[in-house]
Amino acid sequence: MIDSFEKYYANSEHKINCARSSTESLAYQVIAAAAMNKGEFEKGKKDQIILPQTWADAYFVKSYALQELGRIAEAKAEINKALALSPSNSLYLSELGSICVLQKDWPGARRIFRKAEEDASLSPENARLVELGQARRGTGYVLVELGLLDEAEKKYKQCLADEPNDKKAKAELEYVRGLKAKKNKK
Repeated sequence: MIDSFEKYYANSEHKINCARSSTESLAYQVIAAAAMNKGEFEKGKKDQIILPQTWADAYFVKSYALQELGRIAEAKAEINKALALSPSNSLYLSELGSICVLQKDWPGARRIFRKAEEDASLSPENARLVELGQARRGTGYVLVELGLLDEAEKKYKQCLADEPNDKKAKAELEYVRGLKAKKNKK
């Protein structure tokens, strides 16, 4: 599938984005229009087209599989290809954040999870809450690794405010509270 898309659009005059929702599509259109007006549009491209998510999803799935195989550098390259097509896709951003966590790139992971949280507002309605929780839990994890336990606790509480049955957030919140209790005993 990836090869088919890459061959078909290899010499395209269009800036290509993929979107899952009309809101995400509109965001890409606004960004492209602003770039055109500033004379900063992608070199060699005359306009923009927005495709369904299929092509970007193929990169995402490939990235996930490579990550599971422990081929982290390759996984990161593939998720970046997905993000080149869908730069505000919260799911893809969280996947990149998870790769940064594996690489122990805490500042990078924190920045990416923050963007994933912001961009969750562009996600399809049926995925928005799940992707927002994923981004916030990712941020919480990074904050724990950075020793910022109060901030991590707040982030997990945000998860539970939106989704009270978030078992992962509940477990992480208890973990953070346990770490804080140990720290206070010292």
